[in-house]
Amino acid sequence: MARRGINVRVLYPLSKPIYELFNRRGLPKSIHFENEKGVDTYYHSYVNWLPLFGRYKRWHYVSVGLKMFKDYYKTHGNPDLIHVHSALNSGLLAIALKEKHGIPYVLTEHSSLIAGRKISAAQHKLINTIYQKSSANIAVSDAFNSTLSDFFPNTSWTTIPNLVDDTLFSPSPWMSSRSDSDRIQFV
Repeated sequence: MARRGINVRVLYPLSKPIYELFNRRGLPKSIHFENEKGVDTYYHSYVNWLPLFGRYKRWHYVSVGLKMFKDYYKTHGNPDLIHVHSALNSGLLAIALKEKHGIPYVLTEHSSLIAGRKISAAQHKLINTIYQKSSANIAVSDAFNSTLSDFFPNTSWTTIPNLVDDTLFSPSPWMSSRSDSDRIQFV
């Protein structure tokens, strides 16, 4: 999208384990910015003090994300749309931004925890709310779409498959000379 002239910016609250405080560099004290192939990406590393407490972890993620958005807003204003790549924790941040600033969000779900139904009843309820408040929900395969539709029956899904950029990932000349029976492909 950035190559087509559409402004794409990423906010990434980056939770780090406590031991990161003790490495030589420590954690950055402010938002870190990078531009990769025309995409502005803002990181803010923070320590997850209570990693086993899900509520605290989610609250902390949303708090850091809202702080980052406040700084983002000063420079760029409101975005037209937020694209979230998983319901937990980013979906909660998207709901907070929607409620506070009126910014719609779409959600692409990738989580293997959700695909494997390895979430608690409380998480299921929370995730269901996130999906219902989204302007659109996207599954990354037809099979995942079916799983999500069954597990969250009051939500609707569209499938947009994960794609592989064959300009970045292509068989080496060595692989091209191999027979099909000698090849293993991972996507």
